[in-house]
Amino acid sequence: MERLLNIKQAAAFLNVSEITVRRWTNQGLLNCYRVGKRRARRFRPQDLTDCLEGRSPAAASGRVALGIMNVMVPDGSHVTHLSAQENESLEIAAAFIREGLQTGETVCIVAAEDRTGLIMNLLEDRTSCLERFSAAGKLHLSRGLDSPERQV
Repeated sequence: MERLLNIKQAAAFLNVSEITVRRWTNQGLLNCYRVGKRRARRFRPQDLTDCLEGRSPAAASGRVALGIMNVMVPDGSHVTHLSAQENESLEIAAAFIREGLQTGETVCIVAAEDRTGLIMNLLEDRTSCLERFSAAGKLHLSRGLDSPERQV
């Protein structure tokens, strides 16, 4: 019988934080087994190796993370969000940016200065230590450049 690893051991095996392991299991990127009354996460070493080698359950299913609220969509999807209300559009943008920052991604906001200000106000209200992300080089603001090539 194969020995199952707990979340701390799985995080050490993958060289990531326990929070990252939890997020990956919640997103379907890493298999886990729930055991006991408290439904603790347990991991097979082979599943951890598969994750390291890019053979995740989500990849096998042809689904990828949308990048917001743990939503998975078919790989190759072309998804957009249209809003009738500006505040709804700003809320979606702020949630998307906040989730990227919380998962350790580098985020670049490319928008007009007034729009960036509105988004930053929402982020400041809902995200702790926003200055820390900027200081660590994880949050960048840009008004954009005159062509997509120059922006890249």
